Amino acid sequence: MEKKKQKTIKIKDNSKIKTTDIQELNNQVVKLTNEISRLRQSNFNETYKNPYLFILLNFFVGLLRGFGYIVGATIVVALLFYILSKITLIPIFGDFIKYLIKYLNDTTSLDIPL
Repeated sequence: MEKKKQKTIKIKDNSKIKTTDIQELNNQVVKLTNEISRLRQSNFNETYKNPYLFILLNFFVGLLRGFGYIVGATIVVALLFYILSKITLIPIFGDFIKYLIKYLNDTTSLDIPL
């Protein structure tokens, strides 16, 4: 009897890969995907089965989200005031910006330089 020749695939660097290796790699990828899906599902179910853990987790997520909003808004407002303080050199908007900055300095504890 004659032995069956295994099919091979040539790659750019002239090395060869057996088709059985590709099939084995494909099977391992499928197994890995199924395992990841199973782990995600079990973690999801464990979180929702325990109401105290669910409430605690959502509480901390809300705290972090709120903290992020505050930090982001602070940075945006600071950049806005910085840009406004530089615009005072433009003649058209300069007087209005100076009035706005003076009003903010008088009504708040901010000290924006002109």
